Amino acid sequence: MKREQKYFVIKKEINREVVMLKVSVVVPVYNSAAFIEKCLESVIRQTITDSIECILVDDCGNDNSMQIAERLIAGYKGDVAFKFLHQ
Repeated sequence: MKREQKYFVIKKEINREVVMLKVSVVVPVYNSAAFIEKCLESVIRQTITDSIECILVDDCGNDNSMQIAERLIAGYKGDVAFKFLHQ
């Protein structure tokens, strides 16, 4: 049995224009080398990829979490907009 997917679009009126708001996923990256890859793969697999952004915040951990994330995103060609914020 095929499950019907429902999408909810958030709209907000700004200066008399209707603006489509994105879904933002904020991922604090701090000593998360053990699970950052699984986290990013989960974001990539989302079904609303045309309106989603993922912001990775480098919290200056002691492991190679950010290098793993940067390597994964460097080869990514999908619809999710990834952004890096370095402290």
